[in-house]
Amino acid sequence: MFAERCRCAHSEVESAPAAQSRTTGLKTNLATALEGAGSSISQLVQVRVYLADIEHWPSFNQIYADWAGDARPARAIVPVGPLHFGFKIEIEATAMV
Repeated sequence: MFAERCRCAHSEVESAPAAQSRTTGLKTNLATALEGAGSSISQLVQVRVYLADIEHWPSFNQIYADWAGDARPARAIVPVGPLHFGFKIEIEATAMV
């Protein structure tokens, strides 16, 4: 099993397209980390997403669905309030290697 944490910070006031861009970049980073470990999105078994603001959930969910494709790992969305160091989103993923 392989676990990776990726985080994303952005300003307190941000347009929806900018937030979507950051989320997409974060997921690209996660995909790259998975591939570097000899895994892939299709081998995800669990994804846990921490959101500093639950209002980002709808845009995150749409990007997630496009990004994950046919992969349907167990998923948890955790609204947590402020994250450390000003991060707005954190993704923790476990995949088969």
